[in-house]
Amino acid sequence: MHWYPEYYSNKFNMSIAVHASDFDGDADVLSASLRDKIAWFENLGGGTFSAQRVITTDTNGAKAVYAADLDGDGDPDVLSALWDDDRIAWYENLSDHGDDHGDTPAEATLVTTLPAFLHGTLESGGDRDVFRVMIGRGTLRISSNGPTDTFGTLFNRDPTLLTENDDGGAGTNFAISGEFAAGANYMEVRGFFNTTTGPYTLSIESVSR
Repeated sequence: MHWYPEYYSNKFNMSIAVHASDFDGDADVLSASLRDKIAWFENLGGGTFSAQRVITTDTNGAKAVYAADLDGDGDPDVLSALWDDDRIAWYENLSDHGDDHGDTPAEATLVTTLPAFLHGTLESGGDRDVFRVMIGRGTLRISSNGPTDTFGTLFNRDPTLLTENDDGGAGTNFAISGEFAAGANYMEVRGFFNTTTGPYTLSIESVSR
């Protein structure tokens, strides 16, 4: 097979390699895009896959991608070969380190008392933390704080989007305030970018009326 670099120069975002590996009990798919990203597509069953979950965008001529347990902790890590800068890169799988908060409504961390002051970490790119908040009638106030650029989304059990915010708080933190229907609501915290990682704190209070 012949390669034509001048052709690829106009196809920077094309997927050039794929690899199937079991990350969570079934065969998921990894992809390497030439000048774009290394991504993971979760196998949802029934022949369907999730939207891409970006592992990294720090790629420069990604040519190959592969999965193997490099650190002996029992889960597959990701390897990529980068053409332009002559690197082999390793991306450690942090899933076995435990997600500090659930990433879906079914796995959400229950906030048992208000006001609440919670600590969280976005462990890897694309990580989402979800909190289940029971409220009565009144004003609900939720804000993040810390060095991580967080984005907040509030939705109910339907789920219906109630509101979302990016930089309403200090710096790159979000802030949400409003009156919402009594009952269970869900607060999702994610990074502003798919590659955002780091710690944050979450403040939740409900002011009755």
